[in-house]
Amino acid sequence: MAFGSLLPKATAICYRKTMSHTLVLDIPDEAYQDLVRSANEKGQSAEKTAAEILADTLGDPVLKLAGCLSFNSPDIAARHDEYIGAGILANPDDQ
Repeated sequence: MAFGSLLPKATAICYRKTMSHTLVLDIPDEAYQDLVRSANEKGQSAEKTAAEILADTLGDPVLKLAGCLSFNSPDIAARHDEYIGAGILANPDDQ
């Protein structure tokens, strides 16, 4: 029996160097409950879920526009789809 056959097969493991920072947030109870619910559905901790949400959200180019516009409507958050649709219908040539 050759000596090499007694050794386990080599497995390559790649490690990605990442930075880790601790962030403490105060969030409303309702948001925390939603976060815990989402984490439970994924089978992971609320902290990991929050980190994933932040990473995904901050990397979204559309969300980088958030806060750069001013509106007189106090219900813009709830009715933004309606307002966007009305704008598209009013200006179909801008598509």
